[in-house]
Amino acid sequence: MRLKILDLTTRLPGPLACNQLQKLGHEVTRIEWIESPDPFNIGDGENDPIFKLWHQNFNKDKINFEYSFKDFDPKELEQFDLVIYSPNKLYKDFFSNKIKRVEVLGGKELKYLHDLNALSLSTSFNLNSGELPHLPFAGIIYAQSIALHALNFIHDKENIHKKLYLSDISTDLLDLFWSPSLGESSQHLHTGKFPCYNIYRSADKKLIAFAAVEERFWLKFNDLFKLNLELKDRFDTSNSTKNIITQCFAKLSLNEIKKTIGDEDICITFLPH
Repeated sequence: MRLKILDLTTRLPGPLACNQLQKLGHEVTRIEWIESPDPFNIGDGENDPIFKLWHQNFNKDKINFEYSFKDFDPKELEQFDLVIYSPNKLYKDFFSNKIKRVEVLGGKELKYLHDLNALSLSTSFNLNSGELPHLPFAGIIYAQSIALHALNFIHDKENIHKKLYLSDISTDLLDLFWSPSLGESSQHLHTGKFPCYNIYRSADKKLIAFAAVEERFWLKFNDLFKLNLELKDRFDTSNSTKNIITQCFAKLSLNEIKKTIGDEDICITFLPH
């Protein structure tokens, strides 16, 4: 059974999931709104080109459209078997009860999360630098793909035997995240290139996952901790900004940092160990 899927997601998990569904043989249509473009396709690219590459690799084989939201008729959604979408203020009263949909969210308690924040909430997260990855990433990817392929294979009436290979699946997925055009550098946002996305320590040596990449989080962080950093400083690679943040956190205990943040959700999480 070949499904018609509409991809209304942004950033990484949703577009990547829809990429895998397309590779399984389903028809995936992607819409990006002029009023609310995917952050991976704009802005961040001038600071780290890897985002533009990911956006291109995840979406290049889909049926891609760009619309102004005000010109789109929501009844068009009824032609799809499934809509996968990221939360968006535009979607208020957008979906009727006829639309089967999956919403891709951040966290249940902390609404705003980056990959670093989510990993920091896991007791399996390992920060020991210079060592091989603690988690079996290829095996995890393989397991997820086996489940997807198995569900997809149920609808294949012509075949009764399917072979899946760890080597094929892991490279198929992981190769989307790299290109020779990026050069040989291993330093990008997700590997500590910028001070806005990094690991810091409190005065009592507790680990802090800091991921205030978006402007509003960075500005609120500066306001809460009485710093005079500019927006451009979040992508400073000279270590000057990183040192300022390091010293700021190092003067405060974890409880003092939590008290300073209060109820504000600014993409800061604390490792549970």
